[in-house]
Amino acid sequence: MSNAFLYRMPSGIPGDVSRKSQSTIESHPVGAQFSAFGLFGKIDTATGKFVLLAGADTAASIYGLLVRAYPTQSAQNELGKATPLPNGIQDVLRRGYMTVK
Repeated sequence: MSNAFLYRMPSGIPGDVSRKSQSTIESHPVGAQFSAFGLFGKIDTATGKFVLLAGADTAASIYGLLVRAYPTQSAQNELGKATPLPNGIQDVLRRGYMTVK
């Protein structure tokens, strides 16, 4: 046995859906730059786009979590890029479980 985990196994990548069979994921246009995947966002009522939460937003305004493109690579992102694009279509987790940082 040459492979050994001394402390614990890795549990996932931020923005990755951990239980895909029990989740609801929708595609939405993004209207702002997210700094990472796995962050909460809301639907902007003026534009209809998925944007970051503002300081004055409450828990009731949360729409979902930004999901990273996996197992397929997004056609807009560069290979292996870990930051979301500021525009275009991104996946949003509405119901389910996600790995966050």
